[in-house]
Amino acid sequence: GWFADRLERDIMFGRVGKKKGASGQSKPAFIPTPVPPVIVTRLQSIKQDRAYPNLVGTVETPTLRRDGTILDMPGFDPKSGLYFDPGLMTFPPIKSRPTKTDAKIALEILNKPLKDFPFADEDGINGLSRSVASALLLTAVCRRTLPIAPLFGIDANEAQSGKTKLAQVAAILMTGHATETRPLSTDEYQRSTALAASFEAGDAIILYDNIDGDKQSVEGESLCMALTGEKFTMRRLGGNSAADQIIAPTNSLMVATGNKLTAAGDMAEDRM
Repeated sequence: GWFADRLERDIMFGRVGKKKGASGQSKPAFIPTPVPPVIVTRLQSIKQDRAYPNLVGTVETPTLRRDGTILDMPGFDPKSGLYFDPGLMTFPPIKSRPTKTDAKIALEILNKPLKDFPFADEDGINGLSRSVASALLLTAVCRRTLPIAPLFGIDANEAQSGKTKLAQVAAILMTGHATETRPLSTDEYQRSTALAASFEAGDAIILYDNIDGDKQSVEGESLCMALTGEKFTMRRLGGNSAADQIIAPTNSLMVATGNKLTAAGDMAEDRM
């Protein structure tokens, strides 16, 4: 019944019959009918032997493939396994061999959204925080094809400093819109199941927002595995079979914001 309803929503079925016109004479006419039952049963029994390619993810902006070539043609890209959907946006063409001058102009455009953020540097390394923010934006537009990438931490000593807004700049650059925020659970199992669900859903960005550094650190085995491996594997929540597993690529941009943000355990070793 459900399948028949779907067919009738997409296809107008009917037969040619006769209807009386204004003159009283019968004329050939299209008479709508329900979908013939034989079509419903036959379509469900057709065997598909076609091998469909794996979808690695979707991108909303031009990006780089792993070999450094440019992906800027809308549609499915067999070489990368990505589907590029620019929506209503028209991006300017990108040179396959840009010059150093082109790169400097592009960097100036990229850094414009960072102009008004109150960056502060520790240890007297001037420009370090802004460089990390630039790395966040550069990673955003090519994260889908990077084998691994660190989690970016946006830290401040007080609230309403622009931490979440900076994360959303990366999200908008990557997808054209802001992303949803989520808490970082203190329970390792809950962290694992939430991560697995996000990777399976193909989330472009995973944004852990407003972590209180006085109460918790950014840590855990699941985060470490997600940041150092190209695939994340976990038994599905509620599943009781070894075959019922989530196996999904980890090519999501991961960002955490918080006051007095700290990493602990293996997360403190070059993963954040």
